[in-house]
Amino acid sequence: MIVSYEATPLGRPSPEGLDAVELFPWNPAAFPGQKPPYHQRNPVRVIISAGTYRGGILTYPTNGKYKDSVYLCPDLISDKDNRKISLAKMLSEIGVKARGTVNVDIDGSTWRII
Repeated sequence: MIVSYEATPLGRPSPEGLDAVELFPWNPAAFPGQKPPYHQRNPVRVIISAGTYRGGILTYPTNGKYKDSVYLCPDLISDKDNRKISLAKMLSEIGVKARGTVNVDIDGSTWRII
């Protein structure tokens, strides 16, 4: 299922000096499958045209705009060389900046950013 996400700034820099971001959905109800319990990070594989990464998803536990939203955490590990990379850096490799929108094809624990 394809879900639209925003690269939401966290108000601090990433390790590479970019605006650190998390991916938050435009429509929280659109998430396919079961949401992780609060405070439990579930592993996911993130695929972009430039490579594959290991990351994690969490369910946002507060009221407001993002209530019960499943979001992609800001830290990833490259499958290519097992190196840590920020979500901001990974997204910049495909031309997406903070506040940009991406479509994510979610199939179980695989997130393909298209």
